[in-house]
Amino acid sequence: MARYVLRGRDDESAAVAKVLRSAAEAGRGCVVCLRGEPGIGKSALLRSVTAQAAADGYAVGSGKAEELHRIAAGAPLLIALRSGPLPLLDAEAFAGLAPLHHQPLWLIDRIASLLEELARRTPVLIAIDDVQWADPVTRFALDTLPTRLSSCPIVWLVATRDLTPSRWVPSTTCSATGCC
Repeated sequence: MARYVLRGRDDESAAVAKVLRSAAEAGRGCVVCLRGEPGIGKSALLRSVTAQAAADGYAVGSGKAEELHRIAAGAPLLIALRSGPLPLLDAEAFAGLAPLHHQPLWLIDRIASLLEELARRTPVLIAIDDVQWADPVTRFALDTLPTRLSSCPIVWLVATRDLTPSRWVPSTTCSATGCC
């Protein structure tokens, strides 16, 4: 697995690592939101955290919202569910989501059930970069799933250029000292 070297992000890395440890130990979920101007290293920090979480035993999925290329409703989250060498969902479970793609409420409900089942076995990290460009289904998922799954060891790590909290940035948040 690639090792990411960050410069000047020791405090942020340590804070997120502490949140991940706390979530795994307490068996509770939370949201970590990396906010800042373009080019300050949010994506690099996100990649570093996901690599470290995987090394620490987390099941990890990561996706990225695209400004111009919106391939499907909920794509950043769906990509996170099937990303990497050890996807969060196997091919069969992922294929089971396809019939629900035009029914966002049922799709999000099914994703919640699958993530809850996975989190019973191992802590989970779902990282989504560039959330400022997320489509409405992804926004809805990020607004509802963290609260619904807060009793599971699922950490939601999102990076955004939005400097002010908006309605669709996840409403459940964590402090640097632990999970909600």
